[in-house]
Amino acid sequence: MKKLLLAVVMMVFCFAPVLHAAVITDIYYLTVNNAGLTGGPWATITLSQDTANLNRVDFVVDPTNTAFDGVGTNFGIQVFAFNENVSGSLNIFLPSAWSATYGSNVSEFGTFAIKTSGTGSTRQDPLSFYITSAGNISLANFEVGNSLGYFFVGHIAGFTVDGSDITSAWFASTGTNETPVPEPGTMMLLGSGLVGLAAWGRKKFRK
Repeated sequence: MKKLLLAVVMMVFCFAPVLHAAVITDIYYLTVNNAGLTGGPWATITLSQDTANLNRVDFVVDPTNTAFDGVGTNFGIQVFAFNENVSGSLNIFLPSAWSATYGSNVSEFGTFAIKTSGTGSTRQDPLSFYITSAGNISLANFEVGNSLGYFFVGHIAGFTVDGSDITSAWFASTGTNETPVPEPGTMMLLGSGLVGLAAWGRKKFRK
């Protein structure tokens, strides 16, 4: 019995860091556009944060190639804008040749707190960047609608649409498509550990 108790204590000790350090993920979709295109969603926006690092939030903006009739070699995100309500200053780590401006009006989708954009042939497919702050931040700090109700907006270019000369457009999210995604690694590790412990305990009690 003492050995079983010791094993339980060891399991809790070993899995404590795994349970504490989890990845929180929210997903949004760009579903609205200013070009009259039908279909979509046109891109997936993934916000994630490792709970062991509460001063960083990661973004991945992945345009949906299959939503268009065709894409070229320079297909991708040219501009991406979002909102924030962080009280302190932020540091934005963008791809090479990309920069950020603040308080920018973006197409007819209104003004956004931060607009990131690339120059020349620096379109991203996908666009990946991260934000840090001196204090704690969370996904909720960037899941904020502007005055028109839009959470995110992106300019996607380099595609073709059958029967149309449209090759670029603005795409936005109203924030209604948020989908929380559980972090599978933690649950798998915990589950396998508990199964192993149960099997060990059953074997000991049978002796």
